[in-house]
Amino acid sequence: MKKDKYLDKAITLFKKEGVSMPIEVIAEKMGVSKKTLYNNFESKDGLIEQCMESV
Repeated sequence: MKKDKYLDKAITLFKKEGVSMPIEVIAEKMGVSKKTLYNNFESKDGLIEQCMESV
């Protein structure tokens, strides 16, 4: 899965449930591993930041 698809999934998740959940829960709900998220985004804040930039 490409980074853009991760962003799309994260944006959808954050719109439904907010951003206060731990990265482990975010990864689980997105159907990816925590390692995959960290390989594509430097941190949870980095993921949130990139989501905000892409909308």
